[in-house]
Amino acid sequence: MVSAEPGATVKQGAAPAYKEHGWDDFRAHPSLSEFALHTPNEWKRLDGEGDVEVSGRLIGGCLETVANLAGTAYGDVAAFAQRYASDGLIIHLEASEADSDEVARRLLGLRLAGWFDRVNGVVIGRTRGSGSEQLSQHDAVRHALGDLEIPIVADVEVGHIAPFMPLVEGSQATLRNGTAGSSITQTLA
Repeated sequence: MVSAEPGATVKQGAAPAYKEHGWDDFRAHPSLSEFALHTPNEWKRLDGEGDVEVSGRLIGGCLETVANLAGTAYGDVAAFAQRYASDGLIIHLEASEADSDEVARRLLGLRLAGWFDRVNGVVIGRTRGSGSEQLSQHDAVRHALGDLEIPIVADVEVGHIAPFMPLVEGSQATLRNGTAGSSITQTLA
């Protein structure tokens, strides 16, 4: 169990590697104490070039789940931002299995529901969801969000691919990506 006191700051950097295929079977191999991570990892900026440093209230989750909440009291991100994030939001999303066409549709739906109206930056988790000949996973994000003129950082270890970077919903966060390294720093309220 991991815990921190209110007001604590937690900084997490980009992992050096991730698990591209499969899962470690801790049940069959109970002596395993670490993930087998073999594929080099790098966070990628999808909206352009240069270093990123943005701050805001952190909110998001699995795209296949949270997209179903848009338009409900449980997915009213515009109201949440107005009440709790006067300085803006950092939205984090990842697709567990959705293909690139579905990712584009769901992101556009969230955009139409006001999810990105007060956003300072977007974090996109790495996915094993398939692309198509016409639209890669990164292209789907660019298609739906690329003209917002905000930093979009992809292939972050949030979501369904090991290692799993835990994020605290509602924390005040700073996203950095660039020549000095990549990190998310969260201040717990």
